[in-house]
Amino acid sequence: MPQQAVIQLNKADIEKLFAEFSHQVDVVIGLYRMVYPDVWDKISHMTGFPKVNEHTTEELFRMFIDFDRKHHPNVVNGGAWLSHGFSSSGDHLADWQVEPCEYELKSEV
Repeated sequence: MPQQAVIQLNKADIEKLFAEFSHQVDVVIGLYRMVYPDVWDKISHMTGFPKVNEHTTEELFRMFIDFDRKHHPNVVNGGAWLSHGFSSSGDHLADWQVEPCEYELKSEV
């Protein structure tokens, strides 16, 4: 599947995810749904990770650390985002922009 155009995220919408959910997996999936709103449930495989710039990476990581301190004090704070979050290799992007990675859709049988 061809790569999508750059997505502009809204920081207030992201903050709502952290306020709405109590589990880190739900927040991670919520962020991916923002980047792939029409196809998230149809994706079978992603090639790499969506890209953001360093500032956005630091902000998201801080949000996940704070979230984990509150909701998951016995885990590595920010660990879910380190493992499943966006790549910080998007230096060409503005703050809160995401460059989606390529993906494959599930086959419809």
